[in-house]
Amino acid sequence: MSKNKGSLEKVIMTAIVGAAIGSVIGVSVAPKKGKETRKNIFTKLKNIARIIRS
Repeated sequence: MSKNKGSLEKVIMTAIVGAAIGSVIGVSVAPKKGKETRKNIFTKLKNIARIIRS
């Protein structure tokens, strides 16, 4: 059972990292001003860090 638990944790972490990367890329290519885009990226990264810590 512990072997499956480790595998599940890897899948979940991979999904989280993939979502984070996708979010940053999505915000980066959005047609917004640079200042607004940087603010959005910073906000998304703070949210992701908060989720990872919890």
